[in-house]
Amino acid sequence: MQNQAQGVFTPYARVNTSTQTLVAAGLMVFLFGLWVAFSGGLMPSPSETWHAFQRLVTARGLFHELWISVRMVFQATLIATAFSMALSYSQALPFMRPIVAFVENFRLLSTAGIMFMAMIIVHDGHWVKVFVVTIMLLPFILGGLAASIRSIGDDQLNHARTLKLGHWGTTWEILIRGRFDQVFEAVRQNFAFAWGLIPFVEGAVRTEGGIGLLLVEEGKYLRLDGLLAAVIVIFIVGKSQDLILKYLRRTICPYSIIGTGAL
Repeated sequence: MQNQAQGVFTPYARVNTSTQTLVAAGLMVFLFGLWVAFSGGLMPSPSETWHAFQRLVTARGLFHELWISVRMVFQATLIATAFSMALSYSQALPFMRPIVAFVENFRLLSTAGIMFMAMIIVHDGHWVKVFVVTIMLLPFILGGLAASIRSIGDDQLNHARTLKLGHWGTTWEILIRGRFDQVFEAVRQNFAFAWGLIPFVEGAVRTEGGIGLLLVEEGKYLRLDGLLAAVIVIFIVGKSQDLILKYLRRTICPYSIIGTGAL
């Protein structure tokens, strides 16, 4: 136990899961203590936040609004991931490399400009939101996948050639199967960005509601207890999605955790 305690403060030391859980629990207790200590004035207390959560559930249909947002984020992420996979894998073709590089630059586009374009092109409020979130996620997911594929060394490609896999066989084994775990990692890293876009897109397109619109309205009327309660709910949902994607990555691609080291 003493070695585990010392290992927490030792660079690159290996600690067991129980020790990591204990450290995380201690951090949560510390943060909760800070919350209680600084409650008062504009900062809602834990009890006020809990009562606000109950109000949002009973009076505002919090879980229904949450489902609307979860469905929209899932659809946008699924579409963005599918396009990102197709484009990143197509880098094996020299013709596609400048196209992929061009799409990666979409991350520089203005969210407001994309919203304006979406409202002209798409006439359904739900799909306007999906369109905007998809376009904003696409270059970031694509960037992560494309960088992973560009990092494939000549030694791996030469090994595939010695096995006489051919051009398409090499693409399947090295690019697609060999880097499939990076799909889960890229999506996991960018899910948080999708949730960050929720207040903007649902505040701009209010036809079907969503927890983002609820956040905007709670903030507009300075109901900070309700605002904080909704933020905590989004954090819990986002963290749950993060853990699910980690589990899927380790289950579907067990080779991804080989040689990961102490970090």
